[in-house]
Amino acid sequence: DRGDAIDSSLGLACKIVVANSAKVLSVIRAFQHSKKLRTAFEKLSKSEHKFIDTIGLSAENVIFYGAPGSGKSYKIDEECDENNSKRITFHPDTQYSDFVGCLRPSMNGKDVQYAFRPGPFTNAIIAADKSDDHFYLVIEEINRASAAAVFGEIFQLLDRGSDGESVYSIDLSDADMADFIRNAAPNLLTDGKLKIPSNLSILATMNSSDQAVMPMDTAFKRRWRFEYLPIDFRESPNGKFLIPVSGSVTPVSIEWSAFALIINDILEQNQIPEDRLLGPWFLSQDELIDIQPASNALKGKLLLYLWDDVLRHGEHAVLFDSDISGFGNLVKRLSDGESIFNEDVEAKILSAAEQVENVSEDVSLNSDELEDDTQDA
Repeated sequence: DRGDAIDSSLGLACKIVVANSAKVLSVIRAFQHSKKLRTAFEKLSKSEHKFIDTIGLSAENVIFYGAPGSGKSYKIDEECDENNSKRITFHPDTQYSDFVGCLRPSMNGKDVQYAFRPGPFTNAIIAADKSDDHFYLVIEEINRASAAAVFGEIFQLLDRGSDGESVYSIDLSDADMADFIRNAAPNLLTDGKLKIPSNLSILATMNSSDQAVMPMDTAFKRRWRFEYLPIDFRESPNGKFLIPVSGSVTPVSIEWSAFALIINDILEQNQIPEDRLLGPWFLSQDELIDIQPASNALKGKLLLYLWDDVLRHGEHAVLFDSDISGFGNLVKRLSDGESIFNEDVEAKILSAAEQVENVSEDVSLNSDELEDDTQDA
């Protein structure tokens, strides 16, 4: 109830930081060299964040968007699991019948019979009606299909009231669907009309940099709350690449996060849109678990994305050596241990590797001093 609650809390936090500033470098070094310590704090930080704070208490329609690997699906997975959600991934051939349901044939012994087969949307509203808790319909890659066409008449239900329930109801044009819902969850229909219940949120992911995306019209977009997920490398998979550079006999070892930040920095300097940059989870921990899988991910996924998608309009020299004629030539040079990046990228890679080496030497010296002090004690 205090008006200065936020101010005083922030002030106290700042005082704690200042009072312990002499220890900050030691803490940074400890985290850098102790995977066990990083893992422990990663688990602690995840347990403190509640997804419900992001989407609000009442049901709503939310689209999470951002650069590839920024953690859109991970954000949703913090709250959703197989027990409280239904999922679908949109693709260019996704239709209304896939999403909502339709009458389909099936075999009953030797006879063919027809029955309504519900899609994820129908299953989700029925599950929400039967649940006392919040339920979620999750749509991955919502803009890889013509979303307004896939939703069809359901489009009208996306307007939500303050309690999360649809403002408007619709008469179901599909009599088989109406009968199915009436039998499975009769409370969903009022005078034969359908609304989205107040405990069903629709969560979707969208990557606007994808070449295969479908545009969304304004009427459809205004019925959603868009939440942008920024690129944040404070939490990312751990792993290293071996990058050959000009004038060096051995390749340079660089952390995935440091490498990605270098690439993003140069792309931003060249006015490449942020939704085409590299997110921290563009590569998974399994892809970076060792040098060989990291090398495969570098060639078969990361460089392919940069060459074919990000720099596809003749902008390859922004990152790569101007003598490289095509992606096949790029992979061959990398496999042969030859440099592939331009001078600007190489300089930044060498600088990042040198900083890590200097920190490692400082930590080693401090460890020796600590050992000497301990022996003296």
